[in-house]
Amino acid sequence: MRKLLVLWLLVIGIALLLTSCAKETPEEGGSASDVCSIEKPSCGQDSCTAKEDCVAASCCHPLSVVNKAYAPDCSGIMCTMVCSGPLDCGAGSIECVDGKCVIEASK
Repeated sequence: MRKLLVLWLLVIGIALLLTSCAKETPEEGGSASDVCSIEKPSCGQDSCTAKEDCVAASCCHPLSVVNKAYAPDCSGIMCTMVCSGPLDCGAGSIECVDGKCVIEASK
């Protein structure tokens, strides 16, 4: 009886694991942006559908950008006034290009 209980719990555990790891895909007629959004950033830390989805990846002198779901907590952080990163002092701007958050140099 005990072996049956252990086996049953093992089967349930495996079933739960497999269902939680299932990859979500767009419904019939949907698009990738229906699955990959700020509410469900399943496409990666740099995925976006609009410029507003993207933020700096670090609090001070960021070298990269991420989806705002992965934004760092910058409360209580103080940064220097040095212009050293690609976004510092207006050197670049955060954009969403081809579904990825990127830094574009200012023109």
